Amino acid sequence: QGVLIINSSDVFVEGDICNCYHGVYIRWSDNATFSGEVYKDDSDYKGGNSIHIVDSNASVIDATISQTSGSGYGVRVEDSSVTIRDTSIPGDFSRSIWLSDSYNCLIEDVTVEKDVIYLSETTHSTILNCSISTDYDAIDLYWSDYNAIENCTINSKGHGIFIRGSHYNIIRSNEIENCQYEGVWLMGSDNNEIVNNEIENCGYGISVSQRNTYTGYVESRNNTLEGNVVRNCNFGIRIHYSENTTMRNNIMENNEYNFGVEGEKLNHFTH
Repeated sequence: QGVLIINSSDVFVEGDICNCYHGVYIRWSDNATFSGEVYKDDSDYKGGNSIHIVDSNASVIDATISQTSGSGYGVRVEDSSVTIRDTSIPGDFSRSIWLSDSYNCLIEDVTVEKDVIYLSETTHSTILNCSISTDYDAIDLYWSDYNAIENCTINSKGHGIFIRGSHYNIIRSNEIENCQYEGVWLMGSDNNEIVNNEIENCGYGISVSQRNTYTGYVESRNNTLEGNVVRNCNFGIRIHYSENTTMRNNIMENNEYNFGVEGEKLNHFTH
């Protein structure tokens, strides 16, 4: 371990940590803050978590987190209320940021250059004003409800924003471009709002589709697509086996196919 904070309150740590399997570990602590650099450049230290926060109210402010090759996690958060702000993650990780079973987290003004921001079973959290340029998916929500992704700039070689089995999320005012697959993909997800996004040069601009589970296919239901601009994609907006999708005031231009709907029911979408 580089820095270990356990059962502590009102702790501020500032400094640089180099070549530790776990750089900063915070557990059962309140109002703990780290600021500085965590860096790994030796194969003996690859993997682990550069910063790992468990059961704590903590912050990562004005930090740089990097390593030379992709394994482990940049910032891992479990069962916590955490703020990550003004931070750069240029390192090649399995996941740049991973929030799991967490709540009331804020990721703001963060720059990610390699790998995904991943939320699993996380609620009431916000990703705001982030710049994400990745070789894979940019933002992935899995079984995560009542979250917001706003004012982010995304350039991804995978999916831009991928939402699976997640409900009541808001995706608003993001700029998404150059995704090989979907700019925004709702899969088996209900009651989400996709609003005022600009999506360009992607495989699909926006897809709303069913999800294959071990009990069968689960459709997406009651989602809203409003005020989005989708241009220069192979396919603008696609509704696939999904009920009650509401579309209002979307602009689709210069796509090979602007719009398509597929399924067996008549109540797929309202416009």
